[in-house]
Amino acid sequence: TKLKQKTRAKPQKDIQKSIDMIDRGLQIMPLHAGLNAYRSTLVDEKIKQDALNKRRNDQERAIQALASQADKQFAAKRYTSPAGDNAFETYQRIQTIASKDKRVQRGFEKIAGAYLKLAKQKMANNEYKRSHVYVRKGLSILPGYQPLLSFKSSLAKQQKTYQADQLIKKQLSHSAQLLLTAKKQIQAEDANVVNTYNELKKMQGASRQVRDLKESINKMFIKQVRASLYASQYKNALQEVRSAIRFSPDDNALLSLRDRVTAEIAKQRKESNRANQNVVAPTPKPDVIEPEKIELDPANGPESLEPPKMKNFGTF
Repeated sequence: TKLKQKTRAKPQKDIQKSIDMIDRGLQIMPLHAGLNAYRSTLVDEKIKQDALNKRRNDQERAIQALASQADKQFAAKRYTSPAGDNAFETYQRIQTIASKDKRVQRGFEKIAGAYLKLAKQKMANNEYKRSHVYVRKGLSILPGYQPLLSFKSSLAKQQKTYQADQLIKKQLSHSAQLLLTAKKQIQAEDANVVNTYNELKKMQGASRQVRDLKESINKMFIKQVRASLYASQYKNALQEVRSAIRFSPDDNALLSLRDRVTAEIAKQRKESNRANQNVVAPTPKPDVIEPEKIELDPANGPESLEPPKMKNFGTF
């Protein structure tokens, strides 16, 4: 009985040792029914345990082989492709064998971490679309991988900042081109410079460059108006100064120039009217009476002009 109690103490730890102890007891009492029955139970248990251990050993060997294969695939950067030969699929095979094996979780974390590293490299090179691709791949391996989730948030912020900076650079480049175009238009006294100014103002608002350009355009208009005045082209001068004021209605120099043009036109009209009033009307010519024409009788001919002949009445 004591021997039976000893063998029952830790039967799962060493079944073979328990069987050996029972065998020693059976040497003393070979026909002991209890010991023989218990021995049979332990033998059956040992057979089951051996089979289980064999399965476990085979499983471990298979897992070790797959883990070694996954390590090689990972080292070759075959994380999720090509299909049938990548580390992710190999770890999935391990997971089907032993769902709770820690090597599966560690393998998934290695792959997600590799994609995180690639995503950071692409972000550093301002390749944001590619960086997002790697983030998505990593999260497809481990959706809750915190390092990737944190990086995804910072990636979105940095991309937004980068895009804003690029837009500013693009606008500055375009602004520089507009300013160069405006300079050439002013030199050529091209009225299209107003359109260039409006486009620049739309981009920059009331910036210093916009204000300076407006001042230069006003000077161009003043130059044109003065040239027309100097050439006595008052109608052109008036049209030009009106156009200039429509562009810059609050410019005092243009307003003063308009007053000057208007005054000059009024002066010219006044002088023209005075000159018209001083012109002497031409003296009318006296009426001339034309001599009456004598109509000739074509039937009589020129003889009709001779005095009539006297008739002969004879002598007295």
